[in-house]
Amino acid sequence: MDALQLLSGDGTLVADTSAWWRAVALPEDLAELLQAAILEDRMLITPIVRMEILYSARTSSEYVALETELDALRGLRNDRAVADAATGAIRELAARSDGYHRVPPTDALIAAAAAEHGGLAVLHRDAHFDRLAEVQPAMGSRPAFVMPRGPRPGDCETVTADRNRSEAVAQRYRTGRLDVYRDRPQQRPLL
Repeated sequence: MDALQLLSGDGTLVADTSAWWRAVALPEDLAELLQAAILEDRMLITPIVRMEILYSARTSSEYVALETELDALRGLRNDRAVADAATGAIRELAARSDGYHRVPPTDALIAAAAAEHGGLAVLHRDAHFDRLAEVQPAMGSRPAFVMPRGPRPGDCETVTADRNRSEAVAQRYRTGRLDVYRDRPQQRPLL
């Protein structure tokens, strides 16, 4: 199932950081559905996603603005059961083949929180969640959902209005010298 199908439904979902930053560049129809999910209290985040988003703030005023926006979203708890489920998922991946367990611990915790809270869908643009869904029983019955391919903050000119800056950012991206935190555009409020 893709993001359009997920957001068109009435189910609760968990947003990953990869989906959060791509939200600023969504096509209008998806942006409206995402906005509706937020306003209908169907969009949740985990403490780790909250911390990742707040970490990206470049100024204290941007931090406060992001924190205010995030306060509108319900959070899932990350307790011992979630940590145990994340560790178990990584262990199961390790048993499949050498190196297959190499997923970011943050992604494992997000997936485990979604699974432990009734198998909630994860809105993401990250292949690690697909791998984790292979071994997370609750996620296996409710697979992770994928945001459409599109620019990440700072990838191309569609994300920012400043064409010259945008072209410079795109060049740094193509040459591997992109700093996504420094080069991303100002966050557009989702609410």
